[in-house]
Amino acid sequence: MRKAIREAIEADEDWTQAIEADADQCISVEEAARRLSITKARCYDLIRRQLLPAVSLGRQKRVSVKALKRFIRKGGKGLD
Repeated sequence: MRKAIREAIEADEDWTQAIEADADQCISVEEAARRLSITKARCYDLIRRQLLPAVSLGRQKRVSVKALKRFIRKGGKGLD
């Protein structure tokens, strides 16, 4: 469980905001590949073919958790 969610629950605060904030988070390509149960090379291939959107931060790529969830919901189809 994410630290922010755990802290909000322990403080008896509205923990739904902590969950929503987590959805705006960007993760590494390696983490996205792990969540999809594919190789990192396959994940980069999906990004290169513009099936999975990613953000470039210098030489690094990051994938939005929201975009990853939409990609999964669409069954691995492109996010048009």
